Amino acid sequence: MEQEYISFQALLIFILVNLGSSDRIHNKIYFDMHNKTACVRLLNGTHQIGCQSSERGNVGVVHLIENVDDVEWLRSTGPHSPYVAVVTSDFYNLKSLKALKDSGKVNGVLVIPSNVTHPSPPANGSSPEYSCPNEGYGMYGKEDGDGYSDCNVTTWNPVGDAMNFWDWSIPIFLLDNVMDIRSLLECYKRHNEPSEDGEARDWPLCAAELGDRMFAAIDSVTCIRRTKLSQSLVRFGSGHCDPLGDKNVWATLRPVTKSNPPAAKSIVVAAAREAFDYIGSSRMVHDMEAGRFPSPLVDRLASQTALINLTHISHIVEVSQVARIHAGELWLHSDPRMRKNAEVNRTVSELVELLRGHALEVNLKAQEPALKQPLPPASAQRFLRNSSNIPTVVIADHEAEYRNKCVRVQRRRAQSLSISVSQSFTLAISPS
Repeated sequence: MEQEYISFQALLIFILVNLGSSDRIHNKIYFDMHNKTACVRLLNGTHQIGCQSSERGNVGVVHLIENVDDVEWLRSTGPHSPYVAVVTSDFYNLKSLKALKDSGKVNGVLVIPSNVTHPSPPANGSSPEYSCPNEGYGMYGKEDGDGYSDCNVTTWNPVGDAMNFWDWSIPIFLLDNVMDIRSLLECYKRHNEPSEDGEARDWPLCAAELGDRMFAAIDSVTCIRRTKLSQSLVRFGSGHCDPLGDKNVWATLRPVTKSNPPAAKSIVVAAAREAFDYIGSSRMVHDMEAGRFPSPLVDRLASQTALINLTHISHIVEVSQVARIHAGELWLHSDPRMRKNAEVNRTVSELVELLRGHALEVNLKAQEPALKQPLPPASAQRFLRNSSNIPTVVIADHEAEYRNKCVRVQRRRAQSLSISVSQSFTLAISPS
């Protein structure tokens, strides 16, 4: 504490004497990182996950982590704790990150591409998502007793290690600016890189300061309560957290007004997959059941959009992961439980045949999975959770487990994932 006070006084005197040269001194000692992406703090109803720094930022000596030996050197030999670990993307996974954090010597993490100029995903894939994405938020539950919950039939994302859902409590940043990465690695090699016999370098050393202060803590209920309390005491006071959300974007092919409302089972829902706990589709279904989707009716407004609810939906067609089509194959997934209903099964079969025909027009082969398995993670599950007999098809590039081995990996370029972005198709669907 005393050292901080003395440093502040010296800086204050220096600024008063020669304010004009302070920026030049700063630039000789520090350089700022650009185009960085931060891991942030997230909350749910029971706990907190994610990352954050201390109020004044986390400082540590830079150490490059490319393999297991680098981790072991830091844990057992590295004398200059705390460290900021610079981890290459090939080695950025749950096991290595836990080893670094459990060492008690790491104050933050910077993630860089293993190949700076030509980034590519790990050979065997890597996903910080759960192996069973969005489990617990869809239509399948243990209480159903049919064995479809917890990915018991199909593990959709087998490379998932759920790293995004741990509480790390240190700052973690992804860097993708080539010049910044090269400057960082040059500083490390010049000042910090251990000798060939593993001996640590002495001062001066290259260090990094990571600032990612978060005010949210504990769980969403606690944080929202604290926010309301602080805002009640101070007008326009800042909050501790904000609800996670955005805008649902929707449209109808023709006007639907309260003077011309839709008939029952007259709407086909065409949806695109969402990632985080189905929060968008959950809100839409909630508003439908509450009688306020897309917005509550107001008597004085003559041209207002009509209310839409689940009884208006005749079909659901969802486009899930289709970026990695292999051998021209598309897979049309449906729920095996709903197909036990003869009428729903007939409607789904008709929808499948319609989609097959349109796929052939663009030289794609659409087929149903041979294995009787549940729907893959899809927004449609939130609709079916509340209304289980809506005929539904989910279109994907995979029959069983995901072909995409980097689900929810941030800022992966299409080229580095071997994704085909040239193929496209249009679906024209009309209810009978």
